[in-house]
Amino acid sequence: MADGEDIAGNPSSHDLTITEDHNSSGKDVLNTRNEEENGEPYKNGFGLTEYYRFCLQYYHKEKQIIKLSYDEKLQLTAYWKQVTSGRYDPEKFPDVGYFDVIGNDRRRVWESLGDMSKTEAMENFCILIEQCSPELKPWMEAQQKEAEEIKRKVQEEEERKRKEMEEAAERERQMLAEEEARRKAEEEEERKKLEEIKRQEELLIQQQEQQQQQQQQQQEQQQVDGIQQKTPLKQETLQEKASPLVNGAPRILPASLWTRPKVMEFIQHVKSDPSSVLVVGRGETMTVRVPTHDSGTCLFWEFATEYYDLGFGVSFEWSHPNSKNITVAVNESDDDEFAEEEDKPAENEAHKPRVDEILPVVRRPCHEEVIVGSHMYPGRGVYLLKFDNSYSLFRSKTLYYRVYYTR
Repeated sequence: MADGEDIAGNPSSHDLTITEDHNSSGKDVLNTRNEEENGEPYKNGFGLTEYYRFCLQYYHKEKQIIKLSYDEKLQLTAYWKQVTSGRYDPEKFPDVGYFDVIGNDRRRVWESLGDMSKTEAMENFCILIEQCSPELKPWMEAQQKEAEEIKRKVQEEEERKRKEMEEAAERERQMLAEEEARRKAEEEEERKKLEEIKRQEELLIQQQEQQQQQQQQQQEQQQVDGIQQKTPLKQETLQEKASPLVNGAPRILPASLWTRPKVMEFIQHVKSDPSSVLVVGRGETMTVRVPTHDSGTCLFWEFATEYYDLGFGVSFEWSHPNSKNITVAVNESDDDEFAEEEDKPAENEAHKPRVDEILPVVRRPCHEEVIVGSHMYPGRGVYLLKFDNSYSLFRSKTLYYRVYYTR
């Protein structure tokens, strides 16, 4: 310490001026606060270092009202020098002048602290300020409230930013999820379209194969019976020349019957046409009358139910229908139909058209697979597709069906 210079670094004077610690950078102060927040607070929620800085700040602002004796000023200055410069070292701080009484007193008190640690010096500085100024306590409480308010605002700002980031991340996640859902829905729709196209192609191939097989069977049967048809038949004479006569009527070829899966897809497709949906009541038999078409050579049918099986059979009525429309007739049961026929006069039998059975009425598992079939026209007439629910006395069945012809 130069001769004639006081602790504050000012020219020699009798004022014991203590300066604030300007050697610590803002980064050091922030690190000190963070370290003290993780440890035990000293007083008023502050760590020792922060509390010491507030005491130093209070001393400079309120030193006019702080009542310190000469010895207390010397002691306070010595603590401050011990904190800022450490132990007194004569080599670093040369002796003051002989006549510098204040400088010698300060050196003596500082030297008496010996190896006192920085922490102990800060604590003694704070205790001495508290003892000499009762006003420090309310002032320090005000600083504590201000610091807590600043900390609260910082935490609120951090929480707001955190929520904004979480909300932005959630919106991004939802957008990605919606985009993924749309993509999967489009892929599923495209897959269903391709499957439907493939199914239609397979069905067309099956129909063509069935038609070729039936035509081949018909030609073979005609050859066996010695009938060779060299010119195209007209539709008006189809009944008389299509096949050899059996008991006065043309021979009827057997029907083709097969199944395919995906019942629910078939039902959803057919459900869009109300005319293709029928409810076969409990104990009832429903007959769908399908006239032959002038431009057709083969009838195709397919049907299914949702939960339960249903009886099904096909017959052919040798008649000349005036209408080409498909009609539906409902009977209580086949037995009732036969009973009504028995009650009719015998002379009416001669006027009734002949009916030949193509497929017997048998219960079909149409709730498990789609029932598909076809039959080559034997001639001009009406196909009778019978859907039998007479065996079910307590449950109605919803039927989904389609019929069409091919050339």
